Amino acid sequence: MSFSIESLETDRLRLVSPDIGYAQDVYEYSKDSEFCRFIDAPPASGPQESVKFLEGLIHQTYIKKRFYWLIIDKKLGKAIGSLGFIFSAPLHHRVFDFGYGLGRKYWGTGLFQEASNAALRYGFKSLNAQRIQIYTREDNTASIKSVQKLGFKKEAVLENFYQTNEGRVNSVLLRLLKDEFLK
Repeated sequence: MSFSIESLETDRLRLVSPDIGYAQDVYEYSKDSEFCRFIDAPPASGPQESVKFLEGLIHQTYIKKRFYWLIIDKKLGKAIGSLGFIFSAPLHHRVFDFGYGLGRKYWGTGLFQEASNAALRYGFKSLNAQRIQIYTREDNTASIKSVQKLGFKKEAVLENFYQTNEGRVNSVLLRLLKDEFLK
């Protein structure tokens, strides 16, 4: 499987390979405590943390653990989030986890749907994924509704799955199959 990140384009967005040049943009949305609550991370305390995050994405792509894009708003020319695939299962199974984070001021704008559709299409067609799955906190109802609009179906509730600042919480497992998405 090739691991060079191909840029993708939609009407309002560009999906590009992680680049440290966008660290300030990433810091702008990752310092928001509400954004971080659902990814179970503390808010970024400075742009240097965003540099480390981006370096991590670049390295994890190199070692074939992730395949991520930055979401770039075409009008603003700035990064507003990231999304992509996490390879938790052996690659020959063609089962990818889908991870994402979009700056809070863009929630409810349809940009998540737009970016995700492009990424999912690439995952199924170019990377030959057979199944793409998501784990998200059970109380993240907006995220669950958003991915269900993309065609994801709820498979299970995993009890006591995440350790958070509020204690242990349940996760929901949702999945999307290649044949369902491409029909």
